[in-house]
Amino acid sequence: MYQISTDKLEEVTRIFNQWQPDATEEIVKVEICADWHEGDEHQVWINNASAQEIADWLASFVEFS
Repeated sequence: MYQISTDKLEEVTRIFNQWQPDATEEIVKVEICADWHEGDEHQVWINNASAQEIADWLASFVEFS
């Protein structure tokens, strides 16, 4: 299972809320830490990507009604 730090998750959620104001940290975490096929590469990306980059990535495919 993938992990994201609490601080980074808070920042990603804050940024992502510009597109999806109702998204909670829990929902954002579920998407980031889903069972992605990239394996270890995905965790490395989570660790190294900026909060803005992760939020932009989420905004490219996640839409909550």
